[in-house]
Amino acid sequence: MKQIPEIMTGRLCLRGFTRDDAEDVFRYASDPTVLFHTTGETPRSVEDSRKFVDSLLNNLPGAYAWAIRLKNEFRVIGAVEFGLEDGRNGSIHYALAKEYWNRGLMTEACRAVLDWGFSSHPGLQSVTTSAVTANRGSTRVMEKCGMEFQRIVKEKWKKFDEPVELAVYSIDRRRWESSQQLAAGDADKPRA
Repeated sequence: MKQIPEIMTGRLCLRGFTRDDAEDVFRYASDPTVLFHTTGETPRSVEDSRKFVDSLLNNLPGAYAWAIRLKNEFRVIGAVEFGLEDGRNGSIHYALAKEYWNRGLMTEACRAVLDWGFSSHPGLQSVTTSAVTANRGSTRVMEKCGMEFQRIVKEKWKKFDEPVELAVYSIDRRRWESSQQLAAGDADKPRA
């Protein structure tokens, strides 16, 4: 099992999952709205969530997963997964407890993981992800992270009878580094 680095942001602590997180995962993921727009199935028991956590702990090389917590709180409120498929291309996926939606927390977590990805993997050239087009909250997270819309695709997911329509977004290293330089420059400017 690989070591997942802890990442601290202004409001969050991102750390690797432990088996003890299964109850917290069940608490947020058992709300059917949380995983509705994902390939994940809504867990019916803590044991279902334990199997999910175990799958994260037994991850493949190039797969990373962070438990999202508010700073100074122990309860896990979401997850961010990062995959490094071939050393050059990555992906990012996420879920958050409904009670924390629309607070900018997922954008904060994803930016931190993207920064870690580009900083820790010099060969990483781009990160791509997708979201169901009807899930405007998720596409806004991608946009606020600097990702650009690429195309619409349709996929067949086993949990739905009809194919789902996905908006594909990506960001390359040059765009990420440029956005970080702009953010650093804004931080240096005096506030009025």
